[in-house]
Amino acid sequence: MTRDEYMSFHQSCCDRLVEITRVKNADYSGGANDPFANFRLTNHFGVASVEQGFFTRMTDKFSRLASFIKKGTLLVKDESVEDTLLDLANYCILLAGYLRSQREEVTDAANSRNIHPESSGVSESYPVDAGKIPGMEIGSVHFQHRKK
Repeated sequence: MTRDEYMSFHQSCCDRLVEITRVKNADYSGGANDPFANFRLTNHFGVASVEQGFFTRMTDKFSRLASFIKKGTLLVKDESVEDTLLDLANYCILLAGYLRSQREEVTDAANSRNIHPESSGVSESYPVDAGKIPGMEIGSVHFQHRKK
């Protein structure tokens, strides 16, 4: 595959990712305007945090890929290895979108109270429900990425 062929392949994958997420999100969100609705249910039902819901789906795909790498074949024929990789890419993009939306909520809340996290050297703040993480107290914590 040449570089131009790869770039064409990449564009084709990106186009497919958008179409896949459009139809699957419509199914999983139940028509709601919240693209993360099904992941929020894991938290609502007390199963796991929203982030852990994303991570669980991603590890399902990693497990399927590990099985393929080990065995060289997959028994479920209606989902190809490429389909699994595209699903994993979409989960990564969904999680990135969710984290951005949470960061924007934190920023909006801070702005409404006239608090500016940037002044403390924090460039990003992600609210994370740590209630289901072993060894962490139940409640909400923030993962913060400090500017270098």
